[in-house]
Amino acid sequence: MKKFLVTVILLQWLFIPYNYAQVDPKADKIIKSSRKKMNGYNDMTSDFIWTMENKATQQAPSVKKGKIYIKKDKYKIVFQEREMFCDGKNLWDYLKKEKEVNLSKNNPKEGMNFQKVFKMYDEGMKIKYDAIDIIGGSNTHKMTLFPIQEKEFFKVELWIEAQTENIRRIKIHNRNGTTHQFEMNSIVVNTNLTDDFFIFDINKYPGVELVDLRED
Repeated sequence: MKKFLVTVILLQWLFIPYNYAQVDPKADKIIKSSRKKMNGYNDMTSDFIWTMENKATQQAPSVKKGKIYIKKDKYKIVFQEREMFCDGKNLWDYLKKEKEVNLSKNNPKEGMNFQKVFKMYDEGMKIKYDAIDIIGGSNTHKMTLFPIQEKEFFKVELWIEAQTENIRRIKIHNRNGTTHQFEMNSIVVNTNLTDDFFIFDINKYPGVELVDLRED
């Protein structure tokens, strides 16, 4: 699960104002417009597919399907076997089969604060516009980002839908040979999600044990 959160933190980085090194003007315009529009959303809900692959191992890719709900620094992630709730301060990791929920302090570096998505630019990125791709029948701008300073990843591919300006897919290429792809589908915005929606209410889950891992 930590690898999944490390993947989505790159999505978070895309929504912070940035200083860039070498930027294709067309890519720069698309990214700025997307950031402005998505930062204006009160909340967002989306189905997603997360894929992790390492071709060097010749193993089948690891694929997880889920649903994500985002409201500023709050999020809820739903998988078949577990759910994660974050109200910005606390993180509840609910393991359904074990009937256990682990409560810890939220770590913004590993969480799903969707306001951070473009922060990678602050650290210096080369950016180029690639082409128009088709995702789910929609025209989507594909761009590639390369870090100036050495990172654990050497390339990030980013897809932004032309009509809606929403991010549809991000693919991270790590130096260890693994790739992580996060693709969002059926995006719905501004559904008036309440703050309580992002808090795990143990009273609604009879028989579930709460394990508090927070330090006093």
